[in-house]
Order: sequence, then structure tokens, then C-alpha cells
Amino acid sequence: MLTASELVESSGLTYRQLDYLSSNGIVLAHTGGPGSGFPRRYPGIEVRIALICARLRRVGARNDVLLRVAEQLRRLPEDTDWPDRIYVTESGGVATRPVSDVGWIVRAREDVVEPAAA
Repeated sequence: MLTASELVESSGLTYRQLDYLSSNGIVLAHTGGPGSGFPRRYPGIEVRIALICARLRRVGARNDVLLRVAEQLRRLPEDTDWPDRIYVTESGGVATRPVSDVGWIVRAREDVVEPAAA
């Protein structure tokens, strides 16, 4: 698990971006208790989701799409290697292989989001 500070340092996300993703329920953090004053800690799956959703947000994906993407990414086995490319539809569907209605292609190991070819 990473603290918010560690995630910001290692990912290139800003605190504002991470707070936005957390406050909107897109990225789920573990806290030491209710209310403020407890540090947020992010397990590995949420770190991956934060990185992918931040990239998608930068290219214009809406919150409802990001929420759906996050939910679907949580269903992928955490202990397996994720594919190099993740295909995301404009409605937030996620696939590990090309699909007909893809909106974006996220290169999971790089800071790259490609728009789908028209």
C-alpha cells in the first residue's frame, strides 16, 4: 500500500488529481478511521486505477465513464500481469483486446492514451 504522498511522488499525479479521483469515488483509499486526520493509503489495484483514470480524465473522459472503468478494472485479477493495452469504450467499457466501439486505448505501462482511429 502507498500513502497519498508516496503515490503522488511515484506516479506524477498531483495531490489535486488524486484528491479529485478519491473524492469522486473513482479511486478507493483505506483510511485509519472516519473523518479527517487519517492518512489515505492506496492498495496496488487502486494505484493502477488512479494512473489509468487520471490519464483518461486528461483526454476528456467524464466521471461516469471513469467510475465504470474503475469498477471493471477492479474485476481483473490483481495477481496477474495486466495487458500492455487496455481498450476503453466511450461508455466506460473495458476490454483487453480491440473492440468495435473503442474510444481510447490506454497503454497501461506508459503515460499514453491514444484516441481510437476514426
